[in-house]
Amino acid sequence: MFKRLTVGLASIIFSLPSYSGEDYKEELVNIIKDSTTSHIQDFWGEGITEVYPSKINPRLKINPCENIKIYIPEVIRGSRFQVGIRCYDDGNTWSIINNVRFKHEIPVVVSNSAIKKGNLLTHENVKLDNRDITKLHGRFYTDLNVVLNSRARKNIRHNDTIDNYDIIFLKDVVEGDIINIHSSANNLTVVAKGKALSSGNKGEQINIENLKTGKIIYCVIIDSDNAKAI
Repeated sequence: MFKRLTVGLASIIFSLPSYSGEDYKEELVNIIKDSTTSHIQDFWGEGITEVYPSKINPRLKINPCENIKIYIPEVIRGSRFQVGIRCYDDGNTWSIINNVRFKHEIPVVVSNSAIKKGNLLTHENVKLDNRDITKLHGRFYTDLNVVLNSRARKNIRHNDTIDNYDIIFLKDVVEGDIINIHSSANNLTVVAKGKALSSGNKGEQINIENLKTGKIIYCVIIDSDNAKAI
């Protein structure tokens, strides 16, 4: 027998043998588990997902249904949420709410050793490891390259998940850095020393004070040691 299950706006056809009584309730729980597992992986990305729907009250009378609609929250936060199921058969309408808890593990950036405040994050002291995202706080990272060469904002313990509260992303040029100012005119280029008056990355524009004349020059950053007057 074919049944129709609707998840939000999506419609899924699946094969379901005839059940009754407690067997039917058990099958409904399996539907919740499969549907929410798929939704969680769509929302959070592929990973190791474990879903634990609650059992349906044995005293609740539920007749088998041909047209079932399941309601799953579009946005899932935390480790628990509620799923609604409703039957839309003619002459056989019922609805239930099921409490679901879950775990979802994906590779995230963690410390491979203790990292002291002020130290740089490198391939030697960070790695990817599976973590349950329902237990993570702050912004965590799934790409090592994003955090490499950032600096520890505080002491980080071994095997801690790295989040946005743990690190400071360095700028190519930091306020107070002494860098070269390249000024071009009439096919000639003059290089002078200057002090950055703000921080920025390659391609960004900042003010730099010419150390010799004291003039403030608007420049675009070329790299950590050079900028071009504009």
